[in-house]
Amino acid sequence: MRKDHQRWGARRIRAELRQGGIDPSAVSTIHQVLRRNHLVADQPRKRPKATRRFEREVPNDLWQIDATKVHLEGGQEVWIVDALDDHARYLLAAQACRGPTGEAAWACFETASSWFGLPPKPQGMFRYGWRRQGEERTSQPAGPTREAVSP
Repeated sequence: MRKDHQRWGARRIRAELRQGGIDPSAVSTIHQVLRRNHLVADQPRKRPKATRRFEREVPNDLWQIDATKVHLEGGQEVWIVDALDDHARYLLAAQACRGPTGEAAWACFETASSWFGLPPKPQGMFRYGWRRQGEERTSQPAGPTREAVSP
């Protein structure tokens, strides 16, 4: 059957046999027969899913900022930019915007830090911020500032 229909896999062969009035073997058995006779190519092994979850040991040690596209009922696309505490997965702030830009991420960070204060600075870090081609934004005790930097 497979030689006559090169694109058919084990599931399709099983369905065709069943339609023909034959009580077929399990899909896995049919697939083993196809492999044994070199009628299907072996698929590369997939990486196992991670079993270990990484998270900070204490709350407010690391914040994650992410963006998710949402389709509204009228067909309009908006993005939700949110800031989460890495330890507790607590939502610190969320904002709707037109696109996942650095401006939107920065606005979300400012909202979260105005409500919850800045996370403690890890050893060796001297400021919070992000870099983009030609500019850098930082948040220091006096508040957010914009500094020009070379790319």
